[in-house]
Amino acid sequence: MRVAVCLDVVSATKWMFWRTDERRVLLMGLDCVGKTTILYRWLLGEIVTTIPTIGFNVETVKHPAGFAFTMWDVGGTTLIFLPGDVERFEEQVDMLRRSMNEDELRDVPVLVLLNMQDRLKPEEKDAVMLKTKTEYENLATSYRRRAPVKIFDYPDFSATAIENPSIVLDEVVNMLKGKQGDVPSKPHDEKSSAATPSKTSADISDVERAKTMAEADGMSASEFWTAFEDGSLAPWDHYNHLKSGFFVLIEAFEKGNSVLDAAEIFIRHLERLREGNPQRFRNTTHRTMTIFWLVQLQVAAVNYINSLPSARALQREDFKNVLLHSPQLTDGRLWREHYSKEVLFTPEAKERWCLPDLRPLPAVASTKRQRPELGPPATTADVDRLIGFALTVVKCTISSKARRGPIVKAALAALQSSTMRERIVSPAIPPYSETQAYFWVQIVHAAIATATSADTGSSGSQSWNGSVESLTLPAFKTLFGLTGDEWREHYTAKLWDSLPARMQFQPPDKKPLPNVIVLHDKSSVSAARVAMVESYAAEKEPRAEMPGAKDLAVMAAVLLQELEDGLASDHGSMLQSLFDLLYASDEMKQDANLHRKRRSLAIAKALDLSCAGADGLTQRMFWVQQVLLGLELCQGTDFGSFVRRNPYLAYEELPLVYYSPILWASHEAEEVFIAPDRRPLHSRLA
Repeated sequence: MRVAVCLDVVSATKWMFWRTDERRVLLMGLDCVGKTTILYRWLLGEIVTTIPTIGFNVETVKHPAGFAFTMWDVGGTTLIFLPGDVERFEEQVDMLRRSMNEDELRDVPVLVLLNMQDRLKPEEKDAVMLKTKTEYENLATSYRRRAPVKIFDYPDFSATAIENPSIVLDEVVNMLKGKQGDVPSKPHDEKSSAATPSKTSADISDVERAKTMAEADGMSASEFWTAFEDGSLAPWDHYNHLKSGFFVLIEAFEKGNSVLDAAEIFIRHLERLREGNPQRFRNTTHRTMTIFWLVQLQVAAVNYINSLPSARALQREDFKNVLLHSPQLTDGRLWREHYSKEVLFTPEAKERWCLPDLRPLPAVASTKRQRPELGPPATTADVDRLIGFALTVVKCTISSKARRGPIVKAALAALQSSTMRERIVSPAIPPYSETQAYFWVQIVHAAIATATSADTGSSGSQSWNGSVESLTLPAFKTLFGLTGDEWREHYTAKLWDSLPARMQFQPPDKKPLPNVIVLHDKSSVSAARVAMVESYAAEKEPRAEMPGAKDLAVMAAVLLQELEDGLASDHGSMLQSLFDLLYASDEMKQDANLHRKRRSLAIAKALDLSCAGADGLTQRMFWVQQVLLGLELCQGTDFGSFVRRNPYLAYEELPLVYYSPILWASHEAEEVFIAPDRRPLHSRLA
């Protein structure tokens, strides 16, 4: 009993007064040199074969001496460097040289672990090991460092075969306790510690690495995607991370989604893979890192397409060419050019999208390809004008619960006014025809209803499972094989072009209008997806441009009809709340001081309102600013007049005309106000 009491006291004393010395350890080396193998030998006693780059392997390994080592593939307070095959000797030495030259690692103990000795030929082993050890010793002595450098040359060491892999951690503990390594450290010279210049473009090692990776990839696009989906893809390395991210990006663009949407899709894929095979896919989800690499891929892809003699859509088969065109993507540490570890390795960056703190993300290089001159719409394009208008009307009505009749009526009136204004500039535009406009609204409605129906009878590549709201005009026409001559099946030319048909809708005189329009064929679905990629993987995505006046008028009509029907959307409710808070009558404006004070209080209250979409300070400030600008231009006293006078406010994607999605949805945009990066705002808050 006395012994038991003593043991309890000892345990309690250790719990109260003895704390584990927690240290972070950075495992560094080229791909396939045994970093993950040795990590999980320490942790589990098992052999694994993968290391992630978009996401991290982070494990804690305890040592009997009282140390708890948190092992990272990035960042740390102790560096363990693992060389690999002798064929890549120069590349490995260069990697360690660059690492030791960085300011963050000058005070970090370095242990060079000579691994994979079991792979050397017996007759060459002694000579190779002597050369390797000598080279690393010479490298270590060439740097002035406070922290020790140790060349760990354990006979026949191999992460897969060694019986006691913890001897490496024993050596790390000795170094941390002050037992210096074999290599003496030179005094630290502040003058020689200038930071390494940032890499602004691909260097020679990037180019060679990209060539090697591309040449080693013998899988077709379909074979790769199948292996990715069923979890048989191997190895799960940086190259395959990039390639799978590229494929996910294209799939997102095919459906009219953004890079941020692609990131969520990719993260779900990674979680699925990890659940199915946790030994191979050990990724820990890191949202900022995932988005960072997808943005890099998007910019690289667009730059590659812009470098071609003629424009075309991005394809999965382009991955190797994209990588060779932007070989810096092969550098798994590229994030260091944009993020500090203090920002990237935080809970916020892991769970949410955070902007870089060192250098902005790359932008698409301007294309040298000759662009066609824009001019007034030609007569031959009038059918596209009507189909595009009808597509806007149907998109708005199909996503709204408001009554369709009043919306279509208001939309036709908006088209009539817009046509009259456009004909003043370009008389070649045909006059407004209510029959023609309504015909195309009906045709587009039948087509969209087919695309969104669950009973289309199509599946796989023959069905359209993308976003209807994001469907572009070229993709829509391609999807249903529309040529603009469909009216000839239903109308005679005499009735179609008649004066009565212009004044009001005339029923068809040949064939009734259809209720359903089937997808054209399998090839049209594929072509429509290509058209979507061409629009969304471009220098300017569709949402970066303000819609036309007639389209904005349709959106305003929908918003007001929803309010009238008691079915207001979040966006409509937000606008009305801001209007009610910020509106000031002429009487209120007579006393300038009182008006200024009242408006300041109103703005303060408005900034506390919930914002549709992303709810942050930048988002709220943007909409407050837009409503104030609209109020200065509006002479009406009611909300309906205000919206009709400022129809652009009904456009829910209005922020993306000024902000890139990457900036608009960032964590920083929620915390502080950030100025737009696409086009400037006109301030009316003073």
